[in-house]
Amino acid sequence: LYQIKQCSAPCVGEITDASYREDLNLALSFIKGKGTKGLKVLKSYMEEHAENEEFEAAAILRDHIETLQNFLSISQQQNAEFAGKDINADVIAYFEGEEEVDLALYSIRKGILLGHKNFHFLRSDFLEEVKESIRDFIFQYYDDSGDTLPDKVIIDFEDELLGPAFKEVEDLKKMKVTHPSKTFRSLMDLAVDQAREHQNVRKVNQDSVYLGLNKLKDLLGLKERPVKLECYDIAIFQGSSPTAAQIVFEEGKPNKKKYRHYKLAERPEGNNDFIMMEEVISRRIKHGGLPDVFIVDGGKGQVSAFTKILDEMNIDIPVCGLAKSKVIAKKDQFKLQKVSKTEERLIIQGRANPYYLSKNKSLYQILTQMRDEAHRFSRRLHHKGESEKLFSSWLDQVEGVGPKTKEKILKNLDVDAAKLKKMTKQSISKHLDVSLKIAENILKVLV
Repeated sequence: LYQIKQCSAPCVGEITDASYREDLNLALSFIKGKGTKGLKVLKSYMEEHAENEEFEAAAILRDHIETLQNFLSISQQQNAEFAGKDINADVIAYFEGEEEVDLALYSIRKGILLGHKNFHFLRSDFLEEVKESIRDFIFQYYDDSGDTLPDKVIIDFEDELLGPAFKEVEDLKKMKVTHPSKTFRSLMDLAVDQAREHQNVRKVNQDSVYLGLNKLKDLLGLKERPVKLECYDIAIFQGSSPTAAQIVFEEGKPNKKKYRHYKLAERPEGNNDFIMMEEVISRRIKHGGLPDVFIVDGGKGQVSAFTKILDEMNIDIPVCGLAKSKVIAKKDQFKLQKVSKTEERLIIQGRANPYYLSKNKSLYQILTQMRDEAHRFSRRLHHKGESEKLFSSWLDQVEGVGPKTKEKILKNLDVDAAKLKKMTKQSISKHLDVSLKIAENILKVLV
């Protein structure tokens, strides 16, 4: 509630019941295709922000208003055609591009156009012909759906199996599959345009993860598009509490359930990146389910070291490194102390020159997000380890702190000694979930 600030919070009295009801009715009016009053209210808010020189907020409202106006114009047009008719139908169309297939679904319930959904797939993932795969997806979509089902599904391609498939499932057997009549022809055309435009916008912006993963496949000479990527980072600040992070992306998206922390052994001879990485990989392979590609934070040295470890373990998985390079904008600026920018490079074993990720926005986004996640994740455990070590020695001197209390304190501890020393005993008691007496004893030791 107080973090994302997207709620008017009627449940805690931040808005009156009457005002909340008014906002709700305005929102419902858009769904019913009667959002003119709501647009006027939003425009007044936008103008108010502009007058107060809150231009960012005004711009956000401006974009929302444009989106709602487009939806309203389409909704009003279609609702006029469906007026007075108890129509419950979904109109589905797809567009087949060179690499991807996009599907658009428009829903009408009780004669009101509620909106649309978009889906996209990689063509090479289809085991069958595109139409057959789309049919299978549509069936699975409704079989898994928790939404109100339509009376009929309107498609614009020949298929004789979808209707019979619905009849085999108890919850779906009343649904009919038809082709667009005159009533639905304009909405079907809109669905086709929506599917095509959705794909075009994604391609122009290079937002599709498939574009990036396919590029990685080509760069590494793989037979298939890589699905699972793992990135590793080792945190060895000041030679103590070394940790490593394992970040897992599947289909270009983070799978945080598979993130892992590794506490590494502190070595008397000091830091050794190669030995530490060898320890991580040795522990990792015991769990199986290895990735299609390993990503490391570093240049040629790190990539070679990682590859050598895999070779010694008879593991044949490609390794890429992610490294920044400093770039001068113009040749005559070589005397300047500051460079104009840095570029992210992909280091590939066996390739003489790195690949500059600025050439592929999608791959850039996937890999840099992985690297940043790995940094954040490994340092979090490292700092926790340092704090626990530091405070363990002090806590041993605090009167009244036994093993259970010590464990509780370390679990709640998220500030350093300097900040803790400045806190009152009441604040320490609340922060660490200990008694006031223990908090007082902690202050005695720290001060």
